[in-house]
Amino acid sequence: MHWPATKYMSKKTGEAIAAIAGAVNWECSDMDLYAIIEAAKQGVLGPNLTAWLANKEWRDARIVQPSTTYPVLEFITKVGATSTGKFFPKEKFVVNTGSCICVKISAIGENLIDWFLSTDPVMHQPVGDTVLRSHKLLQSSADGSIILECGGVKMVITDLTYIFDLMSKQSNGEKGDLINNGWYNIFYVPQLVTKLKGNRYAFVNKAGRMITEKVLNADYLLLLPGSQWMVLRVVYVRWNAGGWVISANHAGYSRAWDGGDRVFSRSSEFKSLVTASV
Repeated sequence: MHWPATKYMSKKTGEAIAAIAGAVNWECSDMDLYAIIEAAKQGVLGPNLTAWLANKEWRDARIVQPSTTYPVLEFITKVGATSTGKFFPKEKFVVNTGSCICVKISAIGENLIDWFLSTDPVMHQPVGDTVLRSHKLLQSSADGSIILECGGVKMVITDLTYIFDLMSKQSNGEKGDLINNGWYNIFYVPQLVTKLKGNRYAFVNKAGRMITEKVLNADYLLLLPGSQWMVLRVVYVRWNAGGWVISANHAGYSRAWDGGDRVFSRSSEFKSLVTASV
């Protein structure tokens, strides 16, 4: 399991986190413990849970800062990924483990559905094939440390098209560039959003509701060519129950990935990119 690192928390904050952690089946959920705490700070949780968190001193919780003391990644190899042109994620990422399916997918997380598999057929069209770099995560690390060591946001951005291509090459869970032992393959994928004031943005979820959120790190709110604003998400894939499980979460929260997980980055910088921190 991946739990938020508690090194920089007070004892009572850690107790609060542990209590919430024990109450949720995290294997079947896309919820993020720090997102729950942040929601409480913003006053959008129910009064009972908010009061309980306040009593446990959730105000002391801090986002873990990237560590520069020790390397967190070990380079493995370069990985070729193919783009077949127009790509509609909603049509490709479908739960099905039948014998005639090109990619066996056993589960899809709710966040991935909300952010990338909307009711409208959002089309992805990366320019040509690409070469990714795969890395072994050496120690428990949060997104910030991983992205920093890869060279920043411009060196980690990839696309669902390439993730699906890698999954299709191991459609039955065979050995390959994706680890298939139940551990996580980690990618960073931008989601199209509407830029609001400051570090806030909005998008329409699967239910058709407008959702407004805020990035904690302005580097994760991105302006791409064509004046398209996007927010960086972490997309993670693992083999489980006879198929690939693919989920997504907010990039930059203190979710600690385990040593042994695999991280994929770019082999060259995404040049035409501006972040909200500029």
